[in-house]
Amino acid sequence: MLLARSGPGGVTLEEVRPAKDNPTVSPAVTLTLLWRAELLALVEEAGAVRGLRSASKARLVARLLEVLPGDTLRSRVREAVCARSEWRADVNV
Repeated sequence: MLLARSGPGGVTLEEVRPAKDNPTVSPAVTLTLLWRAELLALVEEAGAVRGLRSASKARLVARLLEVLPGDTLRSRVREAVCARSEWRADVNV
C-alpha cells in the first residue's frame, strides 16, 4: 500500500505496507468484471455452452462457477481484461 505525500518538490510515494494477495477473493465477484460476450467465450471454451448462448450474464457466471475452479477463473478474468483494447473512447493512451 502506498501513501502519496505532497511536498515542496512535488508528490512522493511512500510504502506503508507491502502488497499481498487477497485470500478471500470471490470467484463470482471477479467474474462480474467481464462483459457478457467475454463470459460467453469462457463458457464456450469450457465446452459448457449448450443452451446458454442467449442466457443472461448472471446465468453465464453461475455456469462458469459450476465448471471451472476458482484459480482458473481468476487467471482467465485477468487475461480477458488485459486483452481489452480501445474500450474507453475518452482516453487516448
